[in-house]
Amino acid sequence: MKKMGFIDLDSKMSGNVYVFRDVRGKYEFENALEFAGDAVSSPPDVTGISEFVLSLPVAFLNFRLLKLPFSDKEKLMKVVPLELENLMMENPEDVVFDSVVLGGAGDQFDVLVAYVRKGTMHEILAKLGSLRIDPHIVTCLDLQTAVRKGAEGIASWLMSPEEFSRDERVEAARGELLRHTLNLRTGSFAYTKDTEKIIRKLRTTVVLFFVLTLLVNSYLILRIANARNEAAAIRRDMRNMYAHLFPGEKRITDELYQMKSHMKEIGEKGNALIGVYPLQFMLDLSRRTVPGVVVNEISLERDLSIIKGDASSMADVDKMKAKVSEFLANSSVSDIKQTSSGRLSFTITAKGRK
Repeated sequence: MKKMGFIDLDSKMSGNVYVFRDVRGKYEFENALEFAGDAVSSPPDVTGISEFVLSLPVAFLNFRLLKLPFSDKEKLMKVVPLELENLMMENPEDVVFDSVVLGGAGDQFDVLVAYVRKGTMHEILAKLGSLRIDPHIVTCLDLQTAVRKGAEGIASWLMSPEEFSRDERVEAARGELLRHTLNLRTGSFAYTKDTEKIIRKLRTTVVLFFVLTLLVNSYLILRIANARNEAAAIRRDMRNMYAHLFPGEKRITDELYQMKSHMKEIGEKGNALIGVYPLQFMLDLSRRTVPGVVVNEISLERDLSIIKGDASSMADVDKMKAKVSEFLANSSVSDIKQTSSGRLSFTITAKGRK
């Protein structure tokens, strides 16, 4: 059973590690470990915890409230640095940021931008790294309640943040595990460990495939070299074997060459399917249904997932995107159109899995 560790850091670099057990997609609180400012000398016992999420205190973050004509995440990541140039003292290249859409009307959206200096982020991650802790998400659980207030009430909240009780912070941490408010592990701080594992597995698979191909070819070459006197008989055997393996192929001119060509084709098709797990994808998606949303088409590739469907309202589309974002990375919504029946058709595109 997978365990998750949620590090609730305070402004003194102390705090708690809330330990949760992942039970069928739900997170059950197990216990809390103290995280002291001198954790290097007395680190918390995080044995058995497979993944970590880090929550920074509000005091470590800076905020800007923008009004933009779109809410798409990818567009925001490109446009926000340009907007920040005139709104902050620091160079936008010296900070790492994420944005949260608070709401909007028509073609105007209120966007809260939270950012932290790269030097601060590097210091925190380096300290955690010395404890063999590498959080895959860096968020701020205190913002979870604030963003619900919308653009009207968030400014006053940021000036005087509410204090949460221990139980309230545990529940907020559970909510962040289900759907993080923001993620500051972007750009040069992006979490790459999962990607590195996949790359290593792919390299091993490719090496094994080429070794297998080499063994087969070597076996054929040695057989031919050691049986020159029986070349004609071997030729007939090879032709019969090839005809049996590929009965639909009528024109056989060079059995060995054509066999290599088929093996290469099989290898290319195999490589295209490495990392695609349709049954697991369907299982993950079935656990995240949204009432009023119907999925009509699913297209899966190694690094790309496309979900097409229709929904009763734009709110349902946003809910579906949020559900999909729980297990797919870099998800975005496009091609939103109204159908003849009055529903909204949409397309959700995601690149890779979390």
